[in-house]
Amino acid sequence: LLIVPVDPALDPDGLDLREAWVSTNDTDDAITFHIKVTDLSVLSGGLRGTSELFHWAFELGGKDYVVVADRPLLQPEVPIEAPGTYTLTDGSGATLKAGLVGSFDPALDLVTVTLAASDLTTATPPQDAFEVGDVLSGFKITSLRSLLVTDAVADNAKTSCTYRVGDKTPSPDPTT
Repeated sequence: LLIVPVDPALDPDGLDLREAWVSTNDTDDAITFHIKVTDLSVLSGGLRGTSELFHWAFELGGKDYVVVADRPLLQPEVPIEAPGTYTLTDGSGATLKAGLVGSFDPALDLVTVTLAASDLTTATPPQDAFEVGDVLSGFKITSLRSLLVTDAVADNAKTSCTYRVGDKTPSPDPTT
């Protein structure tokens, strides 16, 4: 991934992207997007803003999609590792499916969003499900902070890498 830094004086490094990867579950019917950041704190405020947002854009089957993870910081939920909302949008930002599975894990500084094949077929409007061998490409990740009236970009990353659904390559160790 190509990391594009932001002025640290205006941007605490907590949401700086460190690594990202994609994995498929054992039954090949769900894809998980993993985002490792510098410091995903339990609670924050001040320059960290009122919420944290992560957008992972990708192309699948000739269509543009974005999985979104959004965590409000002023209204913490329990358990603290799993607050937030997880959504699938199309390339223009229209919501296709809300209620995806995901988590914010401050202990590992890791954000995950899982997209099941059934999330696509039950989207509005319905989308074609992915299958083993389908290729995801055009990856672009953006981390943002909501500052009440605007969402400020904290970091960006993009790559020309691809991911083939069903690949079982080892994932990075998020504890390092």
